[in-house]
Amino acid sequence: MDMTARKTALRKQAFAARARAFATASVDAANAALVAEIGPVTGKVIAGYMAMRTELDPTPAMTALAGGNRLCVPVIVGKGQPLAFREWVPGCAMLDGPFGARVPAGGAWLEPAILIVPLVAFDRDYAAARGLNIRQVDFATMALVLAVTVVGLKIVGLILIVALLIIPPVTARFWTDRTERVWQFSGLIGGLSAYTGAAISASAPQLPTGPLIVLTGFAVFVVSLAFAPGRGVLAAGLRHISFQRRVHMRQGLLALAQGQPIYERYTIRLLMRAGLARADGVATEAGRAGAAKALLDEHRWEILRTMSDQESATALYDGMRAIETVVTRDQLSEIDARLTAPRDVPA
Repeated sequence: MDMTARKTALRKQAFAARARAFATASVDAANAALVAEIGPVTGKVIAGYMAMRTELDPTPAMTALAGGNRLCVPVIVGKGQPLAFREWVPGCAMLDGPFGARVPAGGAWLEPAILIVPLVAFDRDYAAARGLNIRQVDFATMALVLAVTVVGLKIVGLILIVALLIIPPVTARFWTDRTERVWQFSGLIGGLSAYTGAAISASAPQLPTGPLIVLTGFAVFVVSLAFAPGRGVLAAGLRHISFQRRVHMRQGLLALAQGQPIYERYTIRLLMRAGLARADGVATEAGRAGAAKALLDEHRWEILRTMSDQESATALYDGMRAIETVVTRDQLSEIDARLTAPRDVPA
């Protein structure tokens, strides 16, 4: 595989990974983290962006930063030319720019000091470009491992120290995606486990300290495994149930659109609860409209998959996603221009 093909394949994988992350991401939490990362700044020119497809929408963070700072967004001036940045204020008039990107209708041209950029992926070179000292990060991580090993070896023993090294960071990973937070949470979990285990052992001298510390850490791990909001088993189960409902609803609507009988009782129950079908599987007025829209979306996705410049968008197809969430209005109009409207839903 040559470099161009490899780059294309990696880019497609990265877009698919970002799409999966986008489906479960919390926009509010992401914007809060963004504001915290930039910090309390004033008098700065900050460049944001208008989100497209699976890019997280940063406008809540931009609005929060607008007090005391000037905000701007990128504008594509022309092919082969550097981006320009036009001033943006919350609620300002916007229009469609090149490639469907929304840009301010007017405003001053600014030169930003801080850039908020949507990324697909990054590597060690990008981290170094951001100013992170990769060697220092690696050294600090190894130093922490050595420190825990040296201190914990006398307390829990040679075998259990392995568990004490692994359990806190694995547990912390259930609660955060940020490296520095993993470090902090790992230290907190390890410290609480050590204190709790030692306290229990002190209250019952016949119980060994080392195993109690490890068991306490394992208990925290089990709780995190079960109840962590992002990666916990309970959250995963709820997402699966929600996904299952969406699948049944989508397939039910497509069946209504094509005049096919629905044999799955669960699908009919979901459609009835939503007011989209009667008990005998016949579509209501709202169901006919929803079914027509579902079938129209399927035809639109078929057209989109034939467009060679839309690989990143077609990677998001899962049979349920509304196409309006991954393409711009101009692109949707282009798709509709190539489309033969589907037939009406049978009564």
